[in-house]
Amino acid sequence: MKQNFTATIVEENGLKRLALSNTPYFRTRIQKMKTGKVQLTVDELTPLRSGGQHRFYWVYLTQIAEETGDTPEALHEVFKDEFLPREFLTAMGRAVEKTKSTKTLNKNDFSEYLMKIEERTGIPCPSPEDAGYIPNK
Repeated sequence: MKQNFTATIVEENGLKRLALSNTPYFRTRIQKMKTGKVQLTVDELTPLRSGGQHRFYWVYLTQIAEETGDTPEALHEVFKDEFLPREFLTAMGRAVEKTKSTKTLNKNDFSEYLMKIEERTGIPCPSPEDAGYIPNK
């Protein structure tokens, strides 16, 4: 049985340790596991794209739409289809192919996604200030 838990690395008195995000849930899940060896993998999480990046993206899509005559929504679907990987899901014996969502991109991957759109369209991404982008909001 594979279990995923989120934790934060905290430093106390010069020593780092893991602080679990939901300790009661962790304890409950561990109690349900068989006694014996387990494998523990620790991966550093990268933050997902921010709400500000999301709003900035739609400003950019609107700018592209004004130049191409397409709708921002249609451009969003076309760019996702062209630049994001496909995921394959299986449920009830049926396989479904799905395009990944921009919501699951981390900040770096989202910036690369914007650069690919800029390269594909030849329409430069506006500066954040010109687009009215306000960081951290």
